[in-house]
Amino acid sequence: MFNIFKKNKMDMEAAKNFWTWFEEKEEWLIEQNSLSDNDKHIWEIDKYLTPILPYVKRELEFMMGFDDHAGKWELVLFDFGDKNINRDYETLKRMMPDKYKEKWMITIEE
Repeated sequence: MFNIFKKNKMDMEAAKNFWTWFEEKEEWLIEQNSLSDNDKHIWEIDKYLTPILPYVKRELEFMMGFDDHAGKWELVLFDFGDKNINRDYETLKRMMPDKYKEKWMITIEE
């Protein structure tokens, strides 16, 4: 039976998996980001980010880089002006383990 209440809901298990994967790959992500003409890390992020939002049918858009002003690494997630995506990205942001909050920030943009 089709459950209309599951529509537009994030996959919490996938979100937990994202942070577990992130913990294992943080240094690799930073290293890969600093290499010119390398997008392996982007595809890996996408592989773990996409399952969090199973209701999104379009390609997710995001960026990773170092924010000199904030002095932190930044993951910018684009919500396309969609309130459901924004809500779920905010949840993912709140799920960030405390040990990364000094070094990383997540920014959500339209």
